[in-house]
Amino acid sequence: MKKINYSNAIHEAGHAVMSKIVGRNLEYVTIMSKCDSILGECYNGDESPNTNESDSEKGMYMFKEALILLSGTAAESILLGTPPLETRGKDDFEKAEVIFNLPNDDLGKERCDQATAIVWDLFSKPLAKQQIKSVADALMEHKTLTDSQVVKIMKADELKK
Repeated sequence: MKKINYSNAIHEAGHAVMSKIVGRNLEYVTIMSKCDSILGECYNGDESPNTNESDSEKGMYMFKEALILLSGTAAESILLGTPPLETRGKDDFEKAEVIFNLPNDDLGKERCDQATAIVWDLFSKPLAKQQIKSVADALMEHKTLTDSQVVKIMKADELKK
Protein backbone atom coordinates (compact mmCIF):
# COMPACT_ATOMS: atom_id res chain seq x y z
CA MET A 1 0.00 0.00 0.00
CA LYS A 2 1.20 3.51 -0.82
CA LYS A 3 2.31 5.78 2.00
CA ILE A 4 -0.42 8.17 3.03
CA ASN A 5 0.82 11.72 3.04
CA TYR A 6 -0.58 15.12 3.81
CA SER A 7 -0.77 16.18 0.15
CA ASN A 8 -3.18 13.26 -0.48
CA ALA A 9 -5.31 14.45 2.44
CA ILE A 10 -5.30 18.06 1.21
CA HIS A 11 -6.23 16.92 -2.32
CA GLU A 12 -9.18 14.79 -1.18
CA ALA A 13 -10.25 17.41 1.37
CA GLY A 14 -10.43 19.93 -1.49
CA HIS A 15 -12.85 17.66 -3.36
CA ALA A 16 -14.92 17.07 -0.21
CA VAL A 17 -15.17 20.75 0.75
CA MET A 18 -16.18 21.75 -2.78
CA SER A 19 -18.75 18.94 -2.89
CA LYS A 20 -20.43 20.40 0.16
CA ILE A 21 -20.14 24.00 -1.06
CA VAL A 22 -21.99 23.14 -4.29
CA GLY A 23 -24.60 21.11 -2.41
CA ARG A 24 -23.62 17.60 -3.41
CA ASN A 25 -24.15 14.60 -1.20
CA LEU A 26 -20.93 12.96 -0.15
CA GLU A 27 -20.95 9.27 0.67
CA TYR A 28 -17.37 9.33 1.87
CA VAL A 29 -13.93 10.79 1.38
CA THR A 30 -10.89 8.64 2.04
CA ILE A 31 -7.12 8.66 1.78
CA MET A 32 -6.98 4.88 1.83
CA SER A 33 -5.36 3.61 -1.35
CA LYS A 34 -7.41 1.14 -3.39
CA CYS A 35 -4.57 0.46 -5.82
CA ASP A 36 -1.26 1.95 -6.90
CA SER A 37 -2.92 4.53 -9.13
CA ILE A 38 -5.69 5.69 -6.77
CA LEU A 39 -4.32 7.35 -3.63
CA GLY A 40 -7.69 8.44 -2.26
CA GLU A 41 -11.26 9.08 -3.27
CA CYS A 42 -14.06 11.53 -2.74
CA TYR A 43 -17.18 9.57 -3.60
CA ASN A 44 -20.41 11.42 -4.29
CA GLY A 45 -22.38 8.26 -4.99
CA ASP A 46 -23.92 7.38 -8.29
CA GLU A 47 -25.56 10.78 -8.54
CA SER A 48 -26.18 11.97 -12.07
CA PRO A 49 -28.38 14.59 -13.68
CA ASN A 50 -32.06 13.68 -13.64
CA THR A 51 -33.27 12.86 -17.16
CA ASN A 52 -36.33 15.04 -16.50
CA GLU A 53 -34.22 18.12 -15.80
CA SER A 54 -33.91 20.93 -18.30
CA ASP A 55 -30.74 21.37 -20.32
CA SER A 56 -29.89 24.33 -18.10
CA GLU A 57 -30.20 22.20 -14.94
CA LYS A 58 -28.11 19.43 -16.51
CA GLY A 59 -25.52 22.01 -17.52
CA MET A 60 -25.36 23.37 -13.96
CA TYR A 61 -24.97 19.82 -12.63
CA MET A 62 -22.01 19.24 -14.94
CA PHE A 63 -20.50 22.64 -14.10
CA LYS A 64 -20.62 21.72 -10.39
CA GLU A 65 -19.03 18.37 -11.22
CA ALA A 66 -16.18 20.22 -12.94
CA LEU A 67 -15.74 22.48 -9.89
CA ILE A 68 -15.40 19.38 -7.71
CA LEU A 69 -12.90 17.79 -10.12
CA LEU A 70 -10.72 20.91 -10.24
CA SER A 71 -10.77 21.44 -6.48
CA GLY A 72 -8.23 18.77 -5.47
CA THR A 73 -5.50 20.35 -7.55
CA ALA A 74 -6.49 23.83 -6.39
CA ALA A 75 -6.28 22.77 -2.75
CA GLU A 76 -2.80 21.30 -3.22
CA SER A 77 -1.59 24.34 -5.15
CA ILE A 78 -3.01 26.99 -2.83
CA LEU A 79 -2.36 25.35 0.53
CA LEU A 80 0.89 23.49 -0.20
CA GLY A 81 2.34 25.61 -2.99
CA THR A 82 2.50 22.65 -5.37
CA PRO A 83 2.52 23.77 -9.02
CA PRO A 84 -0.73 22.57 -10.65
CA LEU A 85 1.06 20.35 -13.16
CA GLU A 86 2.89 18.59 -10.32
CA THR A 87 -0.22 17.72 -8.31
CA ARG A 88 -1.87 14.37 -8.56
CA GLY A 89 -4.91 15.87 -10.28
CA LYS A 90 -4.03 15.09 -13.91
CA ASP A 91 -6.91 12.62 -14.22
CA ASP A 92 -9.24 15.16 -12.62
CA PHE A 93 -8.24 17.79 -15.20
CA GLU A 94 -8.81 15.31 -18.03
CA LYS A 95 -12.31 14.53 -16.70
CA ALA A 96 -13.08 18.26 -16.44
CA GLU A 97 -11.91 18.72 -20.03
CA VAL A 98 -14.35 16.02 -21.14
CA ILE A 99 -17.18 17.84 -19.35
CA PHE A 100 -16.28 21.05 -21.19
CA ASN A 101 -15.68 19.24 -24.50
CA LEU A 102 -12.09 20.44 -24.79
CA PRO A 103 -10.10 21.07 -26.91
CA ASN A 104 -12.87 21.10 -29.54
CA ASP A 105 -15.07 23.85 -28.18
CA ASP A 106 -14.20 27.53 -27.59
CA LEU A 107 -17.22 27.99 -25.30
CA GLY A 108 -16.08 24.91 -23.38
CA LYS A 109 -12.63 26.44 -22.92
CA GLU A 110 -14.19 29.65 -21.63
CA ARG A 111 -16.34 27.69 -19.16
CA CYS A 112 -13.36 25.63 -18.03
CA ASP A 113 -11.39 28.84 -17.43
CA GLN A 114 -14.35 30.26 -15.47
CA ALA A 115 -14.62 27.12 -13.35
CA THR A 116 -10.89 27.17 -12.63
CA ALA A 117 -11.04 30.85 -11.62
CA ILE A 118 -14.03 30.19 -9.33
CA VAL A 119 -12.26 27.34 -7.53
CA TRP A 120 -8.97 29.21 -7.13
CA ASP A 121 -10.74 32.36 -5.90
CA LEU A 122 -12.88 30.46 -3.40
CA PHE A 123 -10.03 28.33 -2.04
CA SER A 124 -7.85 31.43 -1.59
CA LYS A 125 -10.26 32.71 1.06
CA PRO A 126 -9.26 32.10 4.71
CA LEU A 127 -12.42 30.16 5.67
CA ALA A 128 -12.11 27.71 2.76
CA LYS A 129 -8.39 27.22 3.48
CA GLN A 130 -9.19 26.45 7.12
CA GLN A 131 -11.99 24.05 6.19
CA ILE A 132 -9.71 22.17 3.79
CA LYS A 133 -6.95 21.98 6.42
CA SER A 134 -9.39 20.77 9.08
CA VAL A 135 -10.86 18.08 6.83
CA ALA A 136 -7.34 17.02 5.79
CA ASP A 137 -6.26 16.78 9.43
CA ALA A 138 -9.30 14.63 10.20
CA LEU A 139 -8.49 12.43 7.19
CA MET A 140 -4.93 11.96 8.46
CA GLU A 141 -6.36 10.80 11.78
CA HIS A 142 -9.35 8.72 10.65
CA LYS A 143 -8.46 7.89 7.00
CA THR A 144 -12.14 8.02 5.93
CA LEU A 145 -14.89 10.54 6.67
CA THR A 146 -18.63 10.52 5.97
CA ASP A 147 -20.77 13.37 4.71
CA SER A 148 -21.97 14.27 8.20
CA GLN A 149 -18.40 14.30 9.56
CA VAL A 150 -17.24 16.67 6.79
CA VAL A 151 -20.24 18.95 7.37
CA LYS A 152 -19.56 19.01 11.13
CA ILE A 153 -15.90 19.95 10.56
CA MET A 154 -16.81 22.68 8.08
CA LYS A 155 -19.48 24.14 10.40
CA ALA A 156 -17.06 24.17 13.34
CA ASP A 157 -14.65 26.25 11.25
CA GLU A 158 -17.46 28.64 10.26
CA LEU A 159 -18.27 29.20 13.95
CA LYS A 160 -14.62 30.10 14.67
CA LYS A 161 -14.81 33.05 12.25
